[in-house]
Amino acid sequence: MKFGCGVLIFLFVFICLQLQHSEAVKCPFNRHNLNETKECSACAVVVCGFDGNVTHGCSSDDLFKKCPKKYDNDIDFIKRRSIKFYKNDTFEYFSGCSGAVNGTKCMQDEVCLIL
Repeated sequence: MKFGCGVLIFLFVFICLQLQHSEAVKCPFNRHNLNETKECSACAVVVCGFDGNVTHGCSSDDLFKKCPKKYDNDIDFIKRRSIKFYKNDTFEYFSGCSGAVNGTKCMQDEVCLIL
């Protein structure tokens, strides 16, 4: 009897974990094709200078890899704080849309509101 109850509890927990709601949002990561997406906890856009260095993707360290060294202080500032929008001269950062169904549309709408 104890074995049967243990199996039932295990199956119940296993099924609940399989049905757990995911908080991921699909974010664009290719600025030339915004239909190319990947799942992230939140979307982000980084602009490093006026030379067209724009990166889309997840709000993680990978997003900053293409930025020149001169923006290291700005990047460190963002990493130390939970910031949704940051602008300093020729460097801009925006993240958000973590609860959105469509990260691409959400990012386009949010960026238009800020600009």
